[in-house]
Amino acid sequence: MRLFYFCVLSFFIFLSTVANATCVRHIYNKSARPWTFKAIPLNNGENIGNVWFENIKCLNPKNGPCTIPPNAVAAIKYTTTDGRASGIMPIQTSAGGVGRTASYDGFGCPSVRRDPALAPAIQINVPADGDFVILKNSW
Repeated sequence: MRLFYFCVLSFFIFLSTVANATCVRHIYNKSARPWTFKAIPLNNGENIGNVWFENIKCLNPKNGPCTIPPNAVAAIKYTTTDGRASGIMPIQTSAGGVGRTASYDGFGCPSVRRDPALAPAIQINVPADGDFVILKNSW
C-alpha cells in the first residue's frame, strides 16, 4: 500500500513540474550585423508560454523585442503553459526592409516550423529544437 501512495504522489509531483516547465535554447548570431527577435505567444485566454531573452541587454526580456549583437549568443528560455509553448517570432535584420516570421510549437522544448523564407540567412532547430543560427547579414 505504501508503494501505491508513493507512486500516486510521484505522479502528481511529475505533473506539476511538467505543467509549467522551461526550456533553454539559443540564438547564435554568426553574422556581422545585429538582428532583432520578438516573441508573440499564442493566446487562448492566456499566453501559451513566453520567451525570455537572457544574457544580453534587452529593454523587455519577456518576449522582446531584443536585438542580438553581431557574433553573440543569446539564451532564450521558452516557458510553457500546461507543458506547451506556442507562438510566432517576428525577425528583423538591422538592414531594415521586410522582416520574416518564424513559428514555434511543442511540448517541453518547442521546435521551429521549417520555413523556406528564413533560409539561407537563418538555420532553425540547429543544433537543437528551438535554436536559431544566423548565418547572413541580411535576408
